[in-house]
Amino acid sequence: MDAREESFKIFMLPWLAHGHISPFIELAKRLVERKFLVYFCSTPVNLEAIKPNLPQTYSASIHLLEIHLDSTPELPPHHHTTKGLLPHLMPKLEDAFKMASPNLESVLKTLNPDLLVADILLPWILPLSASLNIPMIFFSIFGATAISFMCNRTASDELRFPELELHECWKSKCPYLYKDHAEGQSFLKYLDLDEAGKIRRGEVAAGIKKVVVEETGEAFRKRAEEISGVLKVTDEEEIDALAMELARLCHVNKGRA
Repeated sequence: MDAREESFKIFMLPWLAHGHISPFIELAKRLVERKFLVYFCSTPVNLEAIKPNLPQTYSASIHLLEIHLDSTPELPPHHHTTKGLLPHLMPKLEDAFKMASPNLESVLKTLNPDLLVADILLPWILPLSASLNIPMIFFSIFGATAISFMCNRTASDELRFPELELHECWKSKCPYLYKDHAEGQSFLKYLDLDEAGKIRRGEVAAGIKKVVVEETGEAFRKRAEEISGVLKVTDEEEIDALAMELARLCHVNKGRA
């Protein structure tokens, strides 16, 4: 048997935006360098944009898989990407991607990857991976500022910080960010509905409070200050560190199988 056939298989599913796809591709390259086999899934229009920029040396280890969304007059195949998409069509693209989950389920059943790495903007993939017993992680391309904004806009009134609200001029330019549609609070909804009880917003808030403000978290705060003073991590080093951690998790999971 070829050594490549025995490699850990990782299925990657980014959101349909080049700003999300690029970090996923960089992570895929680092994983391939560690002898992983990567299945990279996106729409045909996005994959066509990837191919010219993906070196031939990765062709045997990064397999580009097409996921086809339903075509409509508003969303023909060449609009199955955020590039050039009008803002008011963004929720429709999200819905179309979610509606393709049966196709994804079929692909995942066939490939049976060792790990699924999904964009943090795709919370609907969590129940699917659980039903197929495929371990998964969410990969976030966002920094702390963007995450704070997104969490703030879906928080209850007593937990909301007005300082994190968008200026009125930006609200008019990005109405889809405030549109009240089903996906608006989807990620927090999935956290609340975690049947295993491992992730709950209340528990997460209590843990953060303990570390940030309570006396019991003083040692953590001192250690964080020490680390921040000596660490100067570049973007590429962050990607490398993530690839190493994924490799470790895959080996641990494989050993338990």
